[in-house]
Amino acid sequence: MQINTIYHSIEKSNKERKNDLHHTNFSRNDVHHPFIKEREVVRAMNYAKINRMMAKPFVGYLSFHKEGINMMAKHPTMPVFITASFDNEIVVSDLDTRTKLISKSFDAQIKGVGISTNNMSYFGIKKTVRSLEDNFAYDCKASVNNICVNDELYVSTSQNIQIFDFEKPNSKQKLNFKDTQTLSTNPSFTHLLGFADNTKTYVADLRSNKVICEFEIGTRTNSISFSPAEGFMMSTANEDMNGYVHDLRRPDRPVNTLRGSIGALTAIRYNPTGTEICTGSYDKTIRIFRNGERKSRDVYYNKRMHNIYGLEYTNDGEYIVSGSDDGTMRIWRSEASRKTGTLNKQEKNAFAYGQQLIDKYKDIDEVDRINKHRFLPKIVKIKKKEQHEHYEALKRKEARRKDFESKHD
Repeated sequence: MQINTIYHSIEKSNKERKNDLHHTNFSRNDVHHPFIKEREVVRAMNYAKINRMMAKPFVGYLSFHKEGINMMAKHPTMPVFITASFDNEIVVSDLDTRTKLISKSFDAQIKGVGISTNNMSYFGIKKTVRSLEDNFAYDCKASVNNICVNDELYVSTSQNIQIFDFEKPNSKQKLNFKDTQTLSTNPSFTHLLGFADNTKTYVADLRSNKVICEFEIGTRTNSISFSPAEGFMMSTANEDMNGYVHDLRRPDRPVNTLRGSIGALTAIRYNPTGTEICTGSYDKTIRIFRNGERKSRDVYYNKRMHNIYGLEYTNDGEYIVSGSDDGTMRIWRSEASRKTGTLNKQEKNAFAYGQQLIDKYKDIDEVDRINKHRFLPKIVKIKKKEQHEHYEALKRKEARRKDFESKHD
């Protein structure tokens, strides 16, 4: 009778020093690991279940306003946010300490807010832009519609777009576009400025004072955001309940459409690494999309949260801050099931391994069903189902039209 044994030579199995690690051999041949895929599928299901069980995205709130929040901006490097409300009150708050730093009320409507790197807060009111700290005024000579604060002060008015140096009260550069409602600067290519009126979205080169790209979606653009990682990518939030991702190198059509909301999109932002996009809308939900994906990977809502007007990522990308017209700023995790605080190496590896397994087996029905399950308000589910039926009808109509044309050519 022959008995097969596993033999390890003493030279290879013995340690030279007592603190040395044991040498182990691992075969990647599937023959030596039967049912490995089946075990991985079970692990993927378990990780998906744990993710949904531990999904608690809501962290906290700041309720300093008496009326609804209609504008929001963040400090470029610090956890400081500035918000404006419908009763013309401006509040500067610290997210770390969750305290109110500055609070002022005004008699006229606030048109845009922002914070610069020199820790100065700015807001638009009537025909001027003012500093909240020292009340220094920038004369715009026309009604202010919105402002954007970066290395310089960008102001959209009823007559044109004006660019100010922080140290001078008069504009140093103008773009002749009337009634622009929203504008945003490009963090990668700082000479590019995106802005939109009621019908079109533009991207202008400030070095030549000329428009280099023009997009016409057919509906009003409420918010613009440029990717911090890829400066040629731009996203817009529109009134037709969709967000559109544009490539400045191919301006003829959007490269992606962000769907799922049942209300007009009012805010859109890239995360600091440019890998994800979050949107806020009139359906009282926040949706998070991965780059290149049309459907949201997660959706957040709160029973007390109303229409969302402001949305920002924190500078580390770990949290999302929303401002809604119930007068409250809410703090959400960007990863709903991620642990708050510092993770040790074992926790990081376990989290990464679980995400890889879920992505690997996301097409398995059981994993997909668990991973995509969300509790949403009934009205959102009903409207989303109607919206899906509408899209399917449009696809059938287009397919039949092409089939008819091909038969009669």
